[in-house]
Amino acid sequence: MAQPTLLSIPETISGHVVVAGYGKVGQIIVNILQNQGYPILVIESSEAAIKRLRMQQIPYIFGDADSELVLEKAHLKNASALAIAVCLCWTVQNIRYIRCIRCKNYTLNLT
Repeated sequence: MAQPTLLSIPETISGHVVVAGYGKVGQIIVNILQNQGYPILVIESSEAAIKRLRMQQIPYIFGDADSELVLEKAHLKNASALAIAVCLCWTVQNIRYIRCIRCKNYTLNLT
């Protein structure tokens, strides 16, 4: 099986909403934001979800959103918001996301 492309991000992305997770909730969030005209960037670690994102031509990063490198590649400094749409059982991981984002002094809305 071929490895998925790791990045599909426009070079000049800014004002976008980063959505961490593209499960059921993440897909709903992405749909709502796209219908409102927001530029989207999804961070996802599932190869199946990445295939769906690629087919729908939604910008994505293949990886874990608790990785500082992945968060840097998401251009959070230029983002308008971050939506964390991962399983509730990952609450500790969500706290790490927020701490990592705050320690980088990013100014954006966390939802």
